[in-house]
Amino acid sequence: MINWIFKNLISKKWFNAVIYISVMILFLISIMENKINSHKFIITYHYYLALSIFGIYEILRNRYKKIYFKNQAILNKIPDLLVDGRLNEIIEEIKKVQVVPSQLIEKIFWRGVAKTYLKKSESAVIDFDSIEDTYKDYPNYNYAKALAYIDLNKFEDALELLNKAIISMPIAQFYDRRGVTYMMLEKFSQAESDLKESLNILEASYNTCNMGVLLINKGLYKKAIEYFDKTIKIDPKHSTGFLNRGICKCEMGNINNGLIDLKKALDLGNDKAKSLIEKFENE
Repeated sequence: MINWIFKNLISKKWFNAVIYISVMILFLISIMENKINSHKFIITYHYYLALSIFGIYEILRNRYKKIYFKNQAILNKIPDLLVDGRLNEIIEEIKKVQVVPSQLIEKIFWRGVAKTYLKKSESAVIDFDSIEDTYKDYPNYNYAKALAYIDLNKFEDALELLNKAIISMPIAQFYDRRGVTYMMLEKFSQAESDLKESLNILEASYNTCNMGVLLINKGLYKKAIEYFDKTIKIDPKHSTGFLNRGICKCEMGNINNGLIDLKKALDLGNDKAKSLIEKFENE
């Protein structure tokens, strides 16, 4: 019951206005009653009622504020948990967010993001759909939902959302992901254009690596290695960078150096390297 009051009454501006107007009217009635009985001051029923309503409202409003700040403290640490890859912890933490409507919507957004990275993309899309009316014009929402669609191989739907995200916020990360999506659709000229634009904005480990992957698809192994070199320079623990650089070297006939990179990728936790090592060691 109390949560219903918080969500449907205390959080509403119109309810705040109703309370203040009601209290004011009751005080005015009390003043009028005292004027009628001008020979002495009377604490009337309406005066007590006004004080009671205002007192109860203030108690509830202060409790609501405490819940709001507690929720916000949880929501503020979610981005850091995401960067650290603590996805299950995000799911557990946001369960504690309650009552405040706007924060409940943000809770659903972060739950959808965490589910996407946990490869629970169908469930993530359900979460994203449930808040679409509120979030549809937010570029980060469109980007996150696009990631879920990519995981579900709904590339055209993903492109539509990435287009919207880029129009609102043309950042390197969004161009990179649209370039990767085009690559998956084997639209390599569009992919290259987007990846170049991403690199022009900011050279990072993700877009240098993805440009290298594009060049592998075009059979340009030597040029691809240049980009994987950049990836590894930016992030010396980038297992995919080592994996792909190893593939390029092996494909170019430099098996020994290629295997060094593949084994490094395996040491960094990239399980895809294991079968590739076996393959190239037997050649």
